[in-house]
Amino acid sequence: MARYRRVNIDGQSLYKTETHVTAATLLPGTAAVINDDNEFAQATALAGRLYIIDVAYHQGLKITEAVSAGDSAVGNYVEEGRELALLCVAGTYGKDDPIKLGTNGQFTKATSDTDSVIGYSQDEATMLEVADGCPDQVPQESEWKALAAGTSKGFDFSPNTVTSDADDGGGYVESIIINSDFTISFEGEVRKKGKLDQYGVGRFIKYFAAELKARRQPGLWVRMEYGEVTFQGYMVITALSSDGGTNDIVTFTTEFKVGDASTIQVIDTDEPVPATGVTVTPATTTVVVGATWQLTGTVLPADATDKSGTWTTSDATKATISSTGLVTGVAAGTATVTFKSNDGDFTGTTAVTVTAS
Repeated sequence: MARYRRVNIDGQSLYKTETHVTAATLLPGTAAVINDDNEFAQATALAGRLYIIDVAYHQGLKITEAVSAGDSAVGNYVEEGRELALLCVAGTYGKDDPIKLGTNGQFTKATSDTDSVIGYSQDEATMLEVADGCPDQVPQESEWKALAAGTSKGFDFSPNTVTSDADDGGGYVESIIINSDFTISFEGEVRKKGKLDQYGVGRFIKYFAAELKARRQPGLWVRMEYGEVTFQGYMVITALSSDGGTNDIVTFTTEFKVGDASTIQVIDTDEPVPATGVTVTPATTTVVVGATWQLTGTVLPADATDKSGTWTTSDATKATISSTGLVTGVAAGTATVTFKSNDGDFTGTTAVTVTAS
């Protein structure tokens, strides 16, 4: 069981996290209660002891994959002041929007004064991103990855100064900044089986150790949003410690100091523009066996922050598709090629006809 305990107003002990078999298929981020059979069941109201189903990393599942009925699930107990990740229905959510329980255990925006509210949305995650590379080349947007889900982050310019004792300025000692020992610090909590879209603590630790063994500097590009500004630069890992505990949670602490002073930037934080849809051109395509044709997948709107996506084909025996959208005819027949955006999972398709000649 978890290490943290709470005692409910009825005097019964509660744990901050509990593990139970599921009475039905439950998605991560949905609300659940413990039924009379001591199983997690889908919640239908904000009443009683409420839990939020966690990602089943212990089963090798991802954040979008449900825990099947009869399998074990981890639930996070809902208590005042605790931050939890909730699965919300599609829609637009802003910071401090009131959130209520909707259907199927999922959540949605509260719109009425009579709605029972579980909490308020938060759009400022504790996040630090890293990217491999050399100091002479700024990483592409697609190369940045979240190091891990963070619990705290900070920075310290730590300016180095010299002082003058000469009394010609009104009786005050004057200081002059000569440089800065700039440091970014980060503390995080990571599953031992982390998300595929994260750099990952395991990879991070192995990289650090490998660079030291090779007598190289353990340098990475680092990017951290801090309110209205974003820190970015090529930095070296100067502190790294971790505590694994006894469950599947790993906590760690790390620090970065400047590796290349010319790369350090403090820039305005750009608000991300979410994807709203996808188009694929041309809408229909005809190719002969062995020939190729380039398709174009476009993420909307034009200024969307993340324009990346993945290509798939419904029948690889008729037509294949590359990661860049190049379709190749394999055998006479038809196939549907789909482009899915990484942001929002929007899809667009094109019908491919393959002819013998």
